[in-house]
Amino acid sequence: PHRASMRQKNFSCGEGGALIVNALNHKTRAEFIREKGTNRSDFLRGEVNKYGWVDVGSSWLPSDILAAHLFAQLEVHVQIQAKRKSVCEFYARELQDWAKANAVGLPHTPSHCDQSYHMFYLLLPSNALREGLR
Repeated sequence: PHRASMRQKNFSCGEGGALIVNALNHKTRAEFIREKGTNRSDFLRGEVNKYGWVDVGSSWLPSDILAAHLFAQLEVHVQIQAKRKSVCEFYARELQDWAKANAVGLPHTPSHCDQSYHMFYLLLPSNALREGLR
């Protein structure tokens, strides 16, 4: 799932983020990239006698405090997403009649997709109606 660093996202840590690897064959490369493009982790595990550059890399790791902030959110991600879902469902339910009367589109998620509940949006039929909501 996509989880970015901006504070308005579902999960936030200020500057930084999380890389979630869902295929074991990407684990080694993800570790190299995390280690600034080196095989330093291999060295620390005693798997090589020295480490060096093996891939692309940069200083992408968040500080310990930011990582802890993100980790705490990830530990309760199910509850966070449930709350976001509840809010979106409330908006959809409460705006349904108004939206239908004004030809306003509400969020729709195709059955083959998962909803992230990142935002609730309105698809307005005209610029005039949009400007009238300001």
